[in-house]
Amino acid sequence: MAFINQQFNIAIHVLVFLGKHSNEQFSSLELCESVCVHPVQLRKVMRLLSSNKLVETRYGKKGGYRAIDDCLNISLAKLFMIFRDVDNDTRIFTGKEDSDCKISRSMRKTMYNFSVKEYDLLKEYYKDIYIGDILADINEGNTNEKKNLIHS
Repeated sequence: MAFINQQFNIAIHVLVFLGKHSNEQFSSLELCESVCVHPVQLRKVMRLLSSNKLVETRYGKKGGYRAIDDCLNISLAKLFMIFRDVDNDTRIFTGKEDSDCKISRSMRKTMYNFSVKEYDLLKEYYKDIYIGDILADINEGNTNEKKNLIHS
């Protein structure tokens, strides 16, 4: 499980941008330019954000995306769960269960268990970090003041 994957990063970037411009709507092209990603990459992320009701989506000629009312209070743990690298869930661990070697028979399960613990630690780490905290860090100097306003 690669934990900070590209989709997770794109999701945070998009939500910070939309949170900062919460009264505005942006097309996917405008978001691609802001986030510096290819439209295909952005569409995958926006589909998941939209299906999880983390952005407002309008379709059609005047469509686009905008922040939900509570955008700055979205936790990174929530995004982490949505965007964890599912492709790496099938991580290839060394060893074979039918091997004559005890180490080889046990290595896959042991390393899988480590990866689960690693995942749980990161999920716990992200639970108290919010989109508003990322925006506050970017806005330099207002970090503590902004964090107090967001979580009250």
